[in-house]
Amino acid sequence: MKVALLSDCYPPRLGGIEAQVHGLGRALADAGHAVEVFTIAPGPVSHEPAPVHRLGLRRELPGGC
Repeated sequence: MKVALLSDCYPPRLGGIEAQVHGLGRALADAGHAVEVFTIAPGPVSHEPAPVHRLGLRRELPGGC
């Protein structure tokens, strides 16, 4: 199944939401699903556990950054 995870918070930021979304993506990918993550959180290009699309929208994230 194709799955899109949408979250304003995602690693490399550290926090509960970031860890939960990353863990969910890993679990879904490990189960054989085609996962892609979409976020406005800045960070490096990543494909672990799934491709991460960083949309670069201008918005202050909780806690700064």
